[in-house]
Amino acid sequence: MKTLIVYTSNHGTTEKVAYMISSEMQALGSSSIEVIPLKQIYRVDINSFDQIIIGTSIHAGNPPSEMTTYLDKSMNFLLTKRCALYLIGMNEKEIAKSMDKAFPKKLREHSIETEYLGGEFIFEKMNFIERTLVRRITGFKKSVSLLKTDKIKSFAKKLVP
Repeated sequence: MKTLIVYTSNHGTTEKVAYMISSEMQALGSSSIEVIPLKQIYRVDINSFDQIIIGTSIHAGNPPSEMTTYLDKSMNFLLTKRCALYLIGMNEKEIAKSMDKAFPKKLREHSIETEYLGGEFIFEKMNFIERTLVRRITGFKKSVSLLKTDKIKSFAKKLVP
């Protein structure tokens, strides 16, 4: 089965998780996996993939607009493919609401797997305003990773036929 993992990533965490999923799937026997940022989706023939895994992050309660636009425009096509969805974010209390905002209901219902996989604050990749807001809102003063590695492994395992 040919798999595409497509993602949006502001500070690198969603990308990092995409590669973690890919590595885990390869360790379980999947060999044809391509990982690509959404901005480069035009470089691949998405029709040639049997399975599409979509990853996005949530910042200040919203997914990146380019992902929302892509999902709206590609909905009919995506509903013809085997899909899985993952969400990256740091506000675990709001995950249900974030999942609703990030992925349309039709796509969530169609997907074989939909999962929240944790998040990170990477202060080195944030601008001054982002660092200041994160410090004030969350209380975190330095980079922190709350990725759910067990969930990432479990998610990947479910995607290997």
